[in-house]
Amino acid sequence: GHINVRHIEPMMNTVHPVLTFLNRCNSDVSSLLSGTAVKAVVSYVSDYISKLSLKSYQMFASVYDVFEKDAEIRGGTPRDKDNARHLMRKMVNSMTAKMEIGSPMASLYLLGNPDRYASHTYVPFAWRQYVQFVRAFWVSNGPAEEEEEEEDEGMCADDEERLPIGRMDGKFVPASAVDDYRFRPDAYSALNLYEWVQCSKKKKRSIKEREKFEEEIRLKVLESELDDDDDEEDVQEPITRLIGSTDPDGESDWETDDEENVILDKQAKINRNNRPIQLPFQVDHPMFKSHSVCCNFESMHSVIPNFIGGTVPRSDKGDRATYCMTMLTLFKAWR
Repeated sequence: GHINVRHIEPMMNTVHPVLTFLNRCNSDVSSLLSGTAVKAVVSYVSDYISKLSLKSYQMFASVYDVFEKDAEIRGGTPRDKDNARHLMRKMVNSMTAKMEIGSPMASLYLLGNPDRYASHTYVPFAWRQYVQFVRAFWVSNGPAEEEEEEEDEGMCADDEERLPIGRMDGKFVPASAVDDYRFRPDAYSALNLYEWVQCSKKKKRSIKEREKFEEEIRLKVLESELDDDDDEEDVQEPITRLIGSTDPDGESDWETDDEENVILDKQAKINRNNRPIQLPFQVDHPMFKSHSVCCNFESMHSVIPNFIGGTVPRSDKGDRATYCMTMLTLFKAWR
């Protein structure tokens, strides 16, 4: 026999409240109390998995049918733009029906609408490149470390870092996510890597924003030279100390005490308006002039990093030193 589940919502599929809450997406619930129902579901799922794309002649036939049915739209009218949009929509709908694509999936790919209901969002996080960078500073080439290097070879042998390349001022510069964290603004020095991935957002400056930023740098350098005119050492101080040094013995001189107070005041105002502030990277960043970064700390409650690039080391398995180094890299602020 066959059991028909009661339709509580007449305009929706057979919805089960508990499954909808757990899966956070639309669902079609069926009763599988008979062999026939089980076979039908297996066949249904198999057909969807092995579904082939439309043939070329089928796609052209769909386009031809739309043109034939809407011949009046093809006439030249002042509404040509709207007519073209209507034709394109009808073509897409026709192909979608022939391919048996669900409305949520079509809406996802064409309109960018979400296909699930979730309280959190996930961002891809390639964690291994950060650990490899930190490891390079700790592993020496001495004979005492050879055994440790052999143990860690499995972690790095199969994972060559792929470095994206960007273009700035007619030159190719590396666009590394590791550099984004290393050369983050001093205002975000206390953020560990996990928090940085949660709340940071990199933005490219427009032409006007870049010109304004370079002018601010030039004025800041001139003001510093005028203030320190009596001191030759201060006059000859390199620009990196004025814009944002990465001197390990101290913090950057990009912000004086007064400038820090101004930035804190701006941060307070922007926090009241729920708008994060854009800050420059440190001067050693390859994209210091062309990009800025902001951190929305509210995102820490709704954004979850999705670890990709291999399994994260565990405390109860594998090398203990590798596990500790990974955890410190993720949850301890560093440069």
